[in-house]
Amino acid sequence: MAVEHEETIRIEAPPDAVWEVYADVERWPEWTPVMQKIERLEDGPLAPGSTTRIEAKGGPPSVWTVTELTDGRSFTWESSARGVKLVAWHVIEADGDGSRVTLGVRMTGLMATLLAPFLRSVAKRNVGLEAAGLKRRCEGGPHP
Repeated sequence: MAVEHEETIRIEAPPDAVWEVYADVERWPEWTPVMQKIERLEDGPLAPGSTTRIEAKGGPPSVWTVTELTDGRSFTWESSARGVKLVAWHVIEADGDGSRVTLGVRMTGLMATLLAPFLRSVAKRNVGLEAAGLKRRCEGGPHP
């Protein structure tokens, strides 16, 4: 059984401006309360194979590896923690003079099945907080 949550939001900023914020993953703690600390483990821009160490609030530190990336448009990364495989995606599309952003997470594995109700709640909260924080950051609003 997979636990999955996805949200799509509209942001009043062009896709290149949204990408600039999203691709600068080490600065995510400035705009999403979900993240405590993020550290890129290599220099240079995000690319397939890039790894990032994330300390999220309420979770164990984990290393995420970029598995797919379309520069300026999308990236997907994966991690494993405590018997759960995680896949998260971030997609930016032009929408008139702004952007439509889809972000989500899928969790699989034995522990994901056993903890499905709890993980569903956490995924919904965390994806929602990330989406709202990204929108605020890109639109120039106040930050948490």
